[in-house]
Amino acid sequence: MIRFAPFIQLPQSEVDTYVEKARQHHADLLNAQLEQLNTELGQEAMNYIKPELHGPKWPARENVSELAKELQADCIVMGTIGRVGVPGLIIGNTTESFLDQLTCSILAINPKGFATPVTL
Repeated sequence: MIRFAPFIQLPQSEVDTYVEKARQHHADLLNAQLEQLNTELGQEAMNYIKPELHGPKWPARENVSELAKELQADCIVMGTIGRVGVPGLIIGNTTESFLDQLTCSILAINPKGFATPVTL
């Protein structure tokens, strides 16, 4: 977003540095989660499910589906931010856009502290 916003006037080198720092931060967080999962499930289970982490470039709507097809993915796990109102009750906007593009399963995970307004 900061690359193309007309109201943000930063040199391209600063934008590149910021984006790389953010990418590395999130990669470190994902790797820590993967290590925790390995500890909890054990190496045998991890060898069976063989999780792979990928961080495709944006726009996600286009690049995630292409990467999934290229990798012949069985399942995509992704976080959601969530929308407000009726459309946000079910699924996030970006995740929703993948539903008609993918032939594999999608596991969408809500953010910590998310409480659904849907009641039985």
